[in-house]
Amino acid sequence: MGERETELVQSLADTQWRLNRIPGLEFGLFALGRMRYAERFAEIEDPQVRAALLDAHIFTVEGKHFSNLHRQEARLRRQHGQDLKELQGLQRQRQQEEEQTGKRATYATPNGFELLSPAKQPELPQSRERSDRLPLNTDNLSIPPVLVHSRVPQPKTSSGAGKSEE
Repeated sequence: MGERETELVQSLADTQWRLNRIPGLEFGLFALGRMRYAERFAEIEDPQVRAALLDAHIFTVEGKHFSNLHRQEARLRRQHGQDLKELQGLQRQRQQEEEQTGKRATYATPNGFELLSPAKQPELPQSRERSDRLPLNTDNLSIPPVLVHSRVPQPKTSSGAGKSEE
């Protein structure tokens, strides 16, 4: 994976994180407004009407903050879309180059691991059936007897605990 692809993936993650925060910030604005303007509609007896009026008042008074949040959200969504489109284009281009050259690309990660291109990863052997697996040695484990497979012998104690009832 190229450096630009890595940058785009990081940008997508950062942008998504910011987008995910916006509803919480909106909620916070309303919560602050409810605290600040709680007494404004105290004479209204119907709690639903009072809440609706309070929310409308908060939205009107704090409109600049809500407007900024909505503008920021739109900007972030555009950025996310552009980054995603560019990343997908770079990935298609890289996959086409790999297919044409017949080479399997490996990618070094900062921690020293090398990753294979997803399209070219080798087939992994299928796991064996349960009957082919070796029994689990539970001598040194603190596992309740109910959770241990019935084929595995249970440790015997003087109180009779650990014996399986069959």
